[in-house]
Amino acid sequence: MEWKKYSTLTKISFATPVFITFLGFFLTIQNWGSGYGGILILSGLTLLAIAYCVRFFNKRDRITLDYLKLFFVLSWCAGRIFKLQHWPFSRELGWISNSIFLLGVILCGYDYFFGKNKAETRTKISGLLQIAFSGLILTGVFFKLTRLPLGTPFLIAGVLCLFVWFVFDWIDEEKE
Repeated sequence: MEWKKYSTLTKISFATPVFITFLGFFLTIQNWGSGYGGILILSGLTLLAIAYCVRFFNKRDRITLDYLKLFFVLSWCAGRIFKLQHWPFSRELGWISNSIFLLGVILCGYDYFFGKNKAETRTKISGLLQIAFSGLILTGVFFKLTRLPLGTPFLIAGVLCLFVWFVFDWIDEEKE
């Protein structure tokens, strides 16, 4: 991630909805908060869609990828909200968002998303750590959903490690 080129307000306006959404997912998976998880997910996704729309309309030079990202974020957020509220067409919105993502990868190429110009050692290690910590979270989610033991420790360890990684990555970007 290239955090340097964005202002602190932009970082906070995107980090806050993402944090609220993940907190809601975490509360929902753990069955904590008696329904507050759904409210947090709904609030986080709505704030994320609003923040991205504001960013999109404030941007001066828009290219095809910007429009694809806008439609992807809006369809993904809408699909999750529809699924959370048990409204119809949530699956179709998921297909639309997946199709838009694949179209973006095809049009902009693999190098834009996972390019060779970002192939520094620190970036590679950072990406591997992010994948490993996300794997811990997914393992915890899988264990919780299938009622296998050790689901909670995997989930908590993954969330905490990923949070620490995000903080250190943000601090490292701010220093440069």
